[in-house]
Amino acid sequence: MNFALNYSHPAAELIRANKIDVDLFKCPDWPNVIAAARELRPVYVHFPINAGSPSFAGVDWHKVESMAGNTNTPFINVHISPQLKDYPGLRDSSDESEVLRVRERVIGDVGAVVRRFGAERVMIEMVPYGNPAEGFFGPATCPDMICDVCRETGCGLLLDVSHCRITARVLGQDARAFVERMPVDRLRELHVTGLGWQETILKDHRPMTAEDWVEFDWMMGRIRSGAWARPWCVACEYGGVGPQMAKISDPEVIAEQVPRMCEAVRAS
Repeated sequence: MNFALNYSHPAAELIRANKIDVDLFKCPDWPNVIAAARELRPVYVHFPINAGSPSFAGVDWHKVESMAGNTNTPFINVHISPQLKDYPGLRDSSDESEVLRVRERVIGDVGAVVRRFGAERVMIEMVPYGNPAEGFFGPATCPDMICDVCRETGCGLLLDVSHCRITARVLGQDARAFVERMPVDRLRELHVTGLGWQETILKDHRPMTAEDWVEFDWMMGRIRSGAWARPWCVACEYGGVGPQMAKISDPEVIAEQVPRMCEAVRAS
């Protein structure tokens, strides 16, 4: 497996100083960031494609194809992210007719990506549930719909375990049981971060805590045992670029935690 890290300016400086090592930098679809990251390590692109959202209609697919080709990005990622505000009359409930309405839209969007790139190159990622400011439709963040989308379209899974842990906590469910209900036999990429509180909202992209390391070791064990498919890449999503992500890109955290995670991934 490859080990990747979100590109950030502190991470770049640590690479230059030989204080950390990574196989790849994970980058947003920003040409200037990709260019800077490629000077240090190979890169791949994480695209802002959102199924079940009006923004899906505005995706520049020629840009996606070109950028993926130029960076040798192996998979096209799609977020399953329908929001209540985009569906007139939609309530955040498990009402069967409402779930079906959203499900059909999501499957239609993901199916369009699959038809363009092939099922073997497409992977879907759930978003975290529970932040009122985001207003995601709850059932679309849960394993049942993620499994349905994978089954109906043939795509793979990008498993962000932090998103699963946040959602499970909000729903009062056991986090590991929640993760195991995901289509882990289709795992293509794994995202890892620590969790931390921002007022009353549990957030990801935080430094790893003792509890987070326990869960990380559990995940690596599931991959080594063959219980989960072996992903092409495990990505640490701590740090980044842009006003918000730059605030959580502490070089001391990166220098301390990235080597431990990298070693564990490479040993698996």
